[in-house]
Amino acid sequence: MKAHVKMLWLLCFLPFSVATGQNYQCDTDANGYWFPMVNGKLVKSIEIVQNPAKKYAVKVEGKLTTGYIYDIIFEDKYKPLYISYKGTVTEYGGFDVGKFGVLDKLGNEILPCEYDLIYIEENLCYYYQGKIVDYFPANGTWGILNYNGTEKIPFGLKYNQIGMFKNGYARVFRGVFNQETEMYIGNYGFIDEKGNEVVECSISTEKYNHPISVSEGMISVAIKINDPDQIYNYLYGFIDMIGKEKIPCIYTEVSDFHNGISHVDSNNIKICGCGGMYIDKTGKRVYPSKKEVDNYYEKCRF
Repeated sequence: MKAHVKMLWLLCFLPFSVATGQNYQCDTDANGYWFPMVNGKLVKSIEIVQNPAKKYAVKVEGKLTTGYIYDIIFEDKYKPLYISYKGTVTEYGGFDVGKFGVLDKLGNEILPCEYDLIYIEENLCYYYQGKIVDYFPANGTWGILNYNGTEKIPFGLKYNQIGMFKNGYARVFRGVFNQETEMYIGNYGFIDEKGNEVVECSISTEKYNHPISVSEGMISVAIKINDPDQIYNYLYGFIDMIGKEKIPCIYTEVSDFHNGISHVDSNNIKICGCGGMYIDKTGKRVYPSKKEVDNYYEKCRF
């Protein structure tokens, strides 16, 4: 695969700038386009401009707010930030040797172009330094910035993987990436939204390939299986917050617990019957009411 396919996806936004403290604000217009706000008003006269040397800059109300120092600035009207890039741009418009950063739409630098991968989700900026091997961030270090530019999870904690937050928790990992198997080898844990490691990084990949999410004090986990039909690669179960197995990995699908129940399914009809079933936190089959089922589907069905 060509190196230019190393992509950076801007998934959401980071609405404040490190360079401007907490002064940068932005909002949407009637079309859903994001613009910076100055003195309570949307500033719509903003653009990305290019000079004859094919370098890019930001111009606000007719004035340059950055130098022509970027090889790409990615613009998306539906997002309040720009992605910046310094490095080689391939003939296909991809990225080869270079680094990524983030700018606000006034041109202020939120993150310098020092990172190998950045994605932004739900007001959090996930940033990575390290190798990219066949699309996988391999053996580098992740950090997270809050929406206001302050560090939420600093590089100093040396997590080699940080997942997205779900139900108030994010999966973290310390270990190494095995290029041959494309698997991570080490230990997983979970952090809360304040950055506290509420589940110690001690869930070993030797026992579980990976934990998935936390719901009502239960952690869904997976073990890899050898399915000759390659329909199901993993079986799923649950452990508690200290790593004790509560429900064995016998299901081909599980979903989060909500109000004490989880919907599970299996390709083995003897385990679940047709269409799956609901279980409680002991693994016992339960029969919720229609109202409970409707509420469950609304909240967390798969």
